Amino acid sequence: MSQPHRPAPRQEINDTVASRWKILAAGIIALGIFLRLYHFLDNRSLWEDELFLASSLIRMDFHSLATLPLDYQQRAPLGFLWAVRLCVVLFGNHELPLRLFPLLCGIASLFAFAPVARHFLKPAGAAIALLILAVAPPLVYHSVEVKQYGTELLATILALLLYIKYHDRSDTASLVKWGTGGAVLVWFSFTALFVLAGIAAVVCGTHLLRKDRPALLRALLPFFLWGAGFGISYWFFVGNYADSGWLQDFWARRMAFFPLPPAFAGEAKWIVHFLYTFVYYPLGLTWFELDYAHSYSDVYRVLMRMPFLPLLLLLTGMVTLYRHNRQQFFILAAITAVSILASACRLYPLRERLAVFLAPVGILFIAHACDRLYALRRPAAYAVFVLLLAAPVVNSALQLADTGRFGSYKKSYQREAWLYLKAHYRPGDLVYIYWNDLPGWRYYSQAYHLQFNALEGSDVRQAANSFPDYYRKLAPDFDTFRKYSRVWVVYRNYNGMKVGDYEGQPAWYYKDVNAAGRLREHLLTKGVEKRIFQPGHYAWADIYVGLFYINTH
Repeated sequence: MSQPHRPAPRQEINDTVASRWKILAAGIIALGIFLRLYHFLDNRSLWEDELFLASSLIRMDFHSLATLPLDYQQRAPLGFLWAVRLCVVLFGNHELPLRLFPLLCGIASLFAFAPVARHFLKPAGAAIALLILAVAPPLVYHSVEVKQYGTELLATILALLLYIKYHDRSDTASLVKWGTGGAVLVWFSFTALFVLAGIAAVVCGTHLLRKDRPALLRALLPFFLWGAGFGISYWFFVGNYADSGWLQDFWARRMAFFPLPPAFAGEAKWIVHFLYTFVYYPLGLTWFELDYAHSYSDVYRVLMRMPFLPLLLLLTGMVTLYRHNRQQFFILAAITAVSILASACRLYPLRERLAVFLAPVGILFIAHACDRLYALRRPAAYAVFVLLLAAPVVNSALQLADTGRFGSYKKSYQREAWLYLKAHYRPGDLVYIYWNDLPGWRYYSQAYHLQFNALEGSDVRQAANSFPDYYRKLAPDFDTFRKYSRVWVVYRNYNGMKVGDYEGQPAWYYKDVNAAGRLREHLLTKGVEKRIFQPGHYAWADIYVGLFYINTH
């Protein structure tokens, strides 16, 4: 009687490893989904950037979104706009429908990244990579934000997944699928073009070095389809966006553009700055969360973020991947290089949320270094993993315990403030909305059917030359107050600026002055402040609501 066939010992080990990886990956994905669903259902208020885009999404139809400028000079890929608009049409114009498509993209990123990580990494490194993607606070945040950055992240992962599946195929059907997939991505992601261009450069370069002319010609088919998809998108949609000098100025102040003309000192400074900011946002691997007002000249605060370990692993991963698999290294490096080139040409800034699409690249480099450490089988290596993962895990846990931390400076209390005002508003009251919170008022008044007697404040900053002159020019607004005994005043709790403004202009309004606080001081000369909305225990709560009894002293 023949004995049943038994797999070879090595095959048994491989099967066991594969089984354990699937279980571990499933658990990590479940954790990532839980975090995203938790913050999605927490349903925080829309913050400023979300309000700017939501304004168009709730009032413009599909044709208008494709052909007309968006409110507040916003920009987003047409596929993203249409997908979110569809959710609004189906489910309403509140926060949850607006965030539904980003949520689905965030969840899809987890599932798509698992095979990508496993292709580039061994099981230990793949698990670390997937865990970082699942729990890094910035990446969780952008999965539930009414902006396209989470979709850009998914597009990068899908572009890598398409490369893994089709780059070594030679049949026409597979090449057409590869090309069609990439052509679709550029309609949902601006940055997909950089990712696809990097992949195309490496694939073509590889065929040229091998002098494999037939393979090169075959590869041109999917690349042609990518170019056609982008060309159509640019001709009918992207090319309609006007250049924004003020936006370039905004990001240039934040070192988001690679410096040109070439200067070694400037380039070195930019690279150091970029790497430092990249590991804490979007990778979320530093011990302290984002502080937008953070000064890089403050050496103590830079050091206290503890960026050294993730930075060291990032650089080590680049070196080790180059040594062990140059094809994979050049794919990731080329994506980064094309993105930096776009930044140098001032086509795209690389900073904070705009660098989210590069997160998978950085994660894969860091996880490759972890793979090499894991092979040492030493306690020190495991300690490195604990220290690395402690930052995103602990910060995400803190955000679960206190959702006021979620998003840091992007945490908004707009909805709470407007509903508070709705509950305390009386017929005969006046609601005065200062110019810096008009986007919040215009969205929430429509989404929540707020029926207030409202006065939208004038913006006369550019016509004035000082605060006394400014208030004189606002006199028509303030004179209206005399007709009412109760006036609600709403403004954002920081100076801010209007979309289209050059930062810091006019100088008298912004230079070392709390303009919002000075407005309140001026209003106290008009009446007595009786009630203030208290949105939370954070000093940076973004909205002020005060009730003033006019002519009562």
